[in-house]
Parts: sequence; C-alpha cells; structure tokens
Amino acid sequence: MWANAEKPINGLLILVDALRFDVLQNPEAARILAPNISALAERGQLHKVTANAQSTSFVVPALVSQSYPLDFGGYNTGVRNRPRTYTEAVRDAGFRTAIVTNCGQLAGALGYERGFDTVHAAIDHRKIVEYRVDKVISYELDRYKKGELSKEEIIAYTQQELGQDFETLVEQFDTRSKASWNKGLKRKNSRIASALKREQKLLAESPELVIEKLTGISTALYWQALGKSKINPLSKLGWRIVEALSWRLRNLIKSSPFPFFPLGHYQVTIDEMMPTFLEELSPTDGPKLVHTHIMDVHDCRSWSRPFKLLRRMKWIGRWRVLRKKGLPRRAFWYDIAVSEVDHHIGRMLKAMSSNGMADNTIVAVVADHGYGSAKYARPASNEFGFRTHAEDLEIPMIIAGPGITPTGWNTLAEDRSMLDSMGICATFLEALAIPKESVFKGKSIWNGGTDAVISENAGRGNADLARRDLYFTVSTPTERGMFKLVGSDLSVEAFYDLVADPQELENRAGDREAVATRVEGLIDVLFRERAELLKMRGAVRRQESQMAVCGSVA
Repeated sequence: MWANAEKPINGLLILVDALRFDVLQNPEAARILAPNISALAERGQLHKVTANAQSTSFVVPALVSQSYPLDFGGYNTGVRNRPRTYTEAVRDAGFRTAIVTNCGQLAGALGYERGFDTVHAAIDHRKIVEYRVDKVISYELDRYKKGELSKEEIIAYTQQELGQDFETLVEQFDTRSKASWNKGLKRKNSRIASALKREQKLLAESPELVIEKLTGISTALYWQALGKSKINPLSKLGWRIVEALSWRLRNLIKSSPFPFFPLGHYQVTIDEMMPTFLEELSPTDGPKLVHTHIMDVHDCRSWSRPFKLLRRMKWIGRWRVLRKKGLPRRAFWYDIAVSEVDHHIGRMLKAMSSNGMADNTIVAVVADHGYGSAKYARPASNEFGFRTHAEDLEIPMIIAGPGITPTGWNTLAEDRSMLDSMGICATFLEALAIPKESVFKGKSIWNGGTDAVISENAGRGNADLARRDLYFTVSTPTERGMFKLVGSDLSVEAFYDLVADPQELENRAGDREAVATRVEGLIDVLFRERAELLKMRGAVRRQESQMAVCGSVA
C-alpha cells in the first residue's frame, strides 16, 4: 500500500463515538454536513466498517486490542486482561503517545491507559463508579443475594474489582493531567476524590459494610454513600426521592417526542477540550501518536449543558439544506452534533497545516459503533443484544496521509472485502509501517480485509460468558444473520437478504427452504471464528434445519 512512501512520523486517530457510516455515504450530503471530514476523505480513502459490537463498552476492546469483544473473559475488564494494545505497539516503535478523551468508558481499572505516555481524560469520576457498579458489580451482588456466591466469595470479588477501580481513580486524580478539565468537572471530581479514598479504606478494612451499602441502595445512589460508614436515614430517603424523580423525568422525556434529556453525569464538550487537542497536535523531536475519543455525537440529545446545546443550533441550516435537496439526513439533533464535531476537527487539521504536521501525519477518522436513535427503518429490538442492524453497526473509516493513494468515495466501489473494528487499527498500524503482531486478529483493508464480520455481546450489563445468553450477528456484503446462544443451544433469530432488502425489514429466518444454504454459510463463519468460545459453552455444530427458529428480533 505505502511501501514506496517515506515513513510518516506521526499518527492521529480521531474516534467520533456513534458516527454512522450513512453520514458520509452520500458525498454531496457529506460535503454539506461535515465539510472538513469530507475534505479529508477526498485527500485519502473512505471505507465502510462493520463494527464488532453495537455499544462502546462492548466494542472498544476489539478496536484497541484487535481481539473479539468476548475474548479473554469478555469486556467486563475492558482491555486490562488483553495481551496487547495497538498503542503499546506504537509506543514500542518509538512514538510518544497521548490520548485526549471525554469518554467515561475509558476510565477506571479497565486498562485503556496502556501504551499512553500522557492521558487527558475529561471524565466525571462519579459516573465511572456508578457505571461499574451498575453494569458489572451488581450482577455478582445479585448472585450473592440468590445464594450462588458465599459472603467470602462476594467480598473477595468486590475487593478485587471495585478495589482496582478505586485505586486507579484515586491515582488518576492525583497524578494525571487535568488540562482538559473545566471548572465544573474539577469541582465535582475534587469532591469525589476524598470520598473514594475513604471508601477504599473501608473496602479493605470493613468489606461487609461496603457490601451492605451496595445491596441496600440503588446503584445510582452509591456514589453518594462513598466514604460513609453510616448513612443517615433521612439522607438516604432524600437521595431516593431525588433519584426517583430524576429517573421518572428522564424516562418520561425519553418516551416523549421531545428529543433532549439530561445526562446522568457531568458533560465536558469538544470545544472545552480544544486547547488540549491543539497542544498535543504540535511538533516534537520524534514521532508521536495522538488518540482521541470524542463523545459529543453520542451525547447529542443531552441538555445537561443547555448553552452548549443552543450554540450547536447554529448548524441547523446545514440540516435544512439537506432536507430541501432531498438528500439523506437523520434527526436534526444528531446531524447538528456531527457538524459541531466536524468544525472542531477542521480546527485540528488547520492547526496541523500551520505547524507543518499535516505533511507527515497519518490521520484516521473512525467510529466505535453507529446510532439507532437518529433515524432508522424499523423499531429498535426489545433485545438489546440484537440491536445490530446497519444503523447500529455500519461506521466509517477515513484514512489519509503520506503514501496513501487518494481514492475518496471511489474506494467504496473498489472494496471487495469487509473491514471490522479490529481491522481499523490493523489498517492504521500498516499505514504507520508498524509490523503486525501475532496476537492481533485484525486484518488490514489493504491486506485483504475479511470475508465476514462477527458482532457479539452478552446483552446489557455483565458479560458472564459461562451463564448469560450470548448474541452473535454475522454480516457479509450480501446477508446478515442473528444467532442467540442460550446455555449450549444456538438458535437462528433472524436472517436478512441485504441485496433484496437493504433496509433489513423482512426477517426470513423462518423461510427455511429459501435461505437454509445461506444461513449454513453464516453458521460456518461463526464456528470457524468463535470455536473456542462455543466449545466452552458446549455448543455443537448442527445443520440449520436442526436449529430452533426463535422468531423475529425486529
């Protein structure tokens, strides 16, 4: 691909959380909505990626470590237990590395700091504690309440998992850069830091007390009780009333036509992080990598920062132009967030042009997953595990820089293979001339890509690979099949013909005679790629005609 080019000395990977592929699919619409990202695509290549999962916490381990979401015990521990991250490979090649992010999924003891010399994480530490307890710890607490775990086992587990989170958050507060924190975040994280230190001591010395708190109040309230050995009943009642009202208000708003709702955490927006971005995007003596993860598109419905939301409204004119021209568009609140992020990406690229970095930097703009709420052809599945349609999984990868042949949108017509989340960083590393390592499963788009993509998850919450139902979606250029593993039984849930039915409106899983051979091909892919996981669950390869059909998931 770039063997005849001089080695670029810098890399910039911009991950725009929840950026859908259809934002860039139509070049005329893309140039109106996101002119800076579109200009980068024209100077490089635009590829369609099918994500290995539909949620940030599920899929980022695949992207960063080039391993499947359910590999190495699953995504409960992020990339902490994965053999290697792409950033470690880059740093070992002599690059100085930095991450700038406002993504709460990347903090705590999940290992995402691996390979970075500098970490700028503008994240509400309260939310990290709440998220970890709600999505991971509470599952094991429920098993303890059911008698499946002894007191000794739940104490050991909680001290291990929650203890690591406390230790990491305290260390991050005390030692990590706060350059990307605004005054509001500094104030909130300062308040929680001392409470975390006290709770850390309680967990070590009086773990039963911590278990009692965890089982006695809702996960959304736990951060309020951090560091407290005794909770005033009136305070507890007050917390419950406030949380109950907040929860009901959020759900009322979400179920109404009103598009905006408050987030459960303090939000830092991309404009507030720009000084840190621009500081990192300045020349140094040696090669450097800057990895960014931007949440503004994902959080496009937030009114937690109302003035920030109102300021984004300046881009609504672009959305109206798309509407008048009859060009593809999504909900206006999604598209104006894309335009806001595009504006700041333009500032980054302009700064690099001014300081000379643009000439020797590989730049990639990618996403982790799609976004179903912006506009879709069908109601969202009641089973979160099967929210794996095009709007959930199909994302872009733009890559440009020295040695990359500019093909722009023509790349889409030329592609004859697929790219998945693992392949994003495989492609990025190849562009940086960093050799592929044996532990990385990703396949570069310039090295053949892949013939099919498996997207997998364990549903909402804890990824207990031994006990929970597991969900697999197998996608090829012409079909998409959805499978569910319950115990050791694998069932066909859905099959879509992407040629005849590109919007995935007709589930043909029940039409056995017509689609049996094609479903068999997808099952072959599943057993080829995920043999170890399926064997662990005792799943046995059967013909499609012998498998249960559990009905439509859409």
